Amino acid sequence: MSAMSDFDSALGDFMDSVNADTKEYVERNYTNLKWSDDINDPEGDFFPIKIYGGRKYIKLVTCRRKGEGNSVYCFVEFPSGRVLKADSWKAPSKLDRGVNIFEPSTYVDKKKHPGSGWLYK
Repeated sequence: MSAMSDFDSALGDFMDSVNADTKEYVERNYTNLKWSDDINDPEGDFFPIKIYGGRKYIKLVTCRRKGEGNSVYCFVEFPSGRVLKADSWKAPSKLDRGVNIFEPSTYVDKKKHPGSGWLYK
């Protein structure tokens, strides 16, 4: 397998985990809000994460209902797979929290909130 397909596979697994935890959290804690897998669903309040590629970092963005604004969930460094919290919309923090998309044990069961607060600990 090539480095790119390994990275894509690990990133997909990471995103699936984040989206599943976020969906579970929303459904458990916000009964008046709706998770939707379809970004075009006018009834949806929360949607799966979107990817914005870059040369060195992949930006993962949380998607909320139109008009409520999106925010950076985290950045993933390419090709190392390091997960970094956002310092701003355009840049990651340089502080390494030891989270890596190639090592699920560094993130599975740590994401219990739809935000990236778990990266700040």
